[in-house]
Amino acid sequence: MITKSLANGITMADLIRKGRTSYPNVFSPLKIKNIIIPNRIYFSPFGIDNAYLDGRISKSQENFYIDIAKGGCGLVMLSNCSVSPDSILNPRGLKIFNNGHSDALSGLVKKMRGLESILGIQLQHYGAQAVTTHSKKDLISPSGIGCKYYSKKDDSYKVRVMTIDDIEEVKSRFIHAAVLSANAGVKFIQLQASNGYLLHSFISPYTNTRTDIYGGNYHNRIRLLVEIIQGIKSVLGNSIILSATVGINDFLGEDGVTPQDYQHIMPILESSGLDLITVSVSIAETFKNIIYRTKETEEKLHQSIVEIQKYKNNSFPLGFSGFTSSIKSAEHLISSGMADLVGMGRSIFADNNLILKSVDQVENSITRCLWDGNCFKDKSHPFADKVYCCVNSKYKRPDHIKHY
Repeated sequence: MITKSLANGITMADLIRKGRTSYPNVFSPLKIKNIIIPNRIYFSPFGIDNAYLDGRISKSQENFYIDIAKGGCGLVMLSNCSVSPDSILNPRGLKIFNNGHSDALSGLVKKMRGLESILGIQLQHYGAQAVTTHSKKDLISPSGIGCKYYSKKDDSYKVRVMTIDDIEEVKSRFIHAAVLSANAGVKFIQLQASNGYLLHSFISPYTNTRTDIYGGNYHNRIRLLVEIIQGIKSVLGNSIILSATVGINDFLGEDGVTPQDYQHIMPILESSGLDLITVSVSIAETFKNIIYRTKETEEKLHQSIVEIQKYKNNSFPLGFSGFTSSIKSAEHLISSGMADLVGMGRSIFADNNLILKSVDQVENSITRCLWDGNCFKDKSHPFADKVYCCVNSKYKRPDHIKHY
């Protein structure tokens, strides 16, 4: 049986009507093509790494995402779904490269039907920001430049320069994964092109020193992403929302991507066929800027977004996730024009019902994220079998898993 009620017994339509009183921008639906995202809060891609070992979504993961949807999110994103068996960071991460993965995912799509929340999927190739141990294959990157962070975590770490054949293979993998996702009933597909992963590593001069048509100027460095977008559009047309999350600041100065680069990049993205972008900052070597919430890191993020807004067409939707801890803050971000969608990952992980409690004006009962980054550290902890939370009793970290 498919439930139509959120966690507090009301429907999404009821929540929107009630929420508009205090948060008119948050509870204004966003229509893209013929698909309506019922409100402007999305559960940002947040990998909890408890899929089955073959990459299929597990029953516990299904329950996790159903609980997130029942908390009132307009869009719920599945995170870091690997498009290739050669790209694995965590053995229990989600995967989407065969019919078994698609068939399993269709079950979650059916269960979410009726909650009126849109289910989205983020398609991922880790590139050099992965480990060699799990796939037993050399990692690939545009110019063979490895990741200092992950190379220290894997004794087998090895990376090589991508050939044109590798690039064609990656394109076909992303397109095939998008088709599998659509076959499962997913209506929102996002390409992971940020945070130093493979697609972003082509865009960034820090990791792309190629001299062929995939390196050099802005058009060449973003060529792979654009070709993937065009390939997906040629197969799926307007049947889905196609988005990408792009890195707007590597925090490496001129050695990496900067917000000012988007004077050249944004027009390419807007004409590529994308329906929406979300933005992020940092790569593995600078992840501390998105893991630990401080006034300084939050200001860095917001300043980067304000800068790229100068280069964006106002009608092109943009979302972002990072450090937003309340619906009141989300309302301000949308009303000020900084974003059309606001992602909340750790805040909603800490309390699945944050949205419902905010609308009911019982904010004092919300369990707040500590922003200590321990959930991220679980991903590489030798005793952690998935990602846990410090404060949410449903996902509480066992005592034997310690972070210092």
